[in-house]
Amino acid sequence: MYILAIDQDAGVPLTALNTDGGITSNTFIMQFLANLLGISVSKIAMSDVSALGAAYLAGLQTGIYKDLDTLKNLNAHKIIYTPQSNQEVILQYYTIWQKVLNTINSPFY
Repeated sequence: MYILAIDQDAGVPLTALNTDGGITSNTFIMQFLANLLGISVSKIAMSDVSALGAAYLAGLQTGIYKDLDTLKNLNAHKIIYTPQSNQEVILQYYTIWQKVLNTINSPFY
């Protein structure tokens, strides 16, 4: 898993994960990640951060936003998923998930 590789390469344990993108609209996946990793997983309320970033840049250029400090206070609301305590069930689901991934016969996996 990529997260584990990042954790090992950094030499510092991962204590929280910030996420973005379309997958963050799937609450099951977000909670699954928190459970699987055993850390809190957070997302901002808007999943399409590319469009948000473009809008912020346009707002800065046109003067709608005064400066970068103004942007720091925008969209500060985060949704945080915390790990659930039933690790045995979580590991069972993870094992099943790995088996499913290994059986998919697709060039994309």
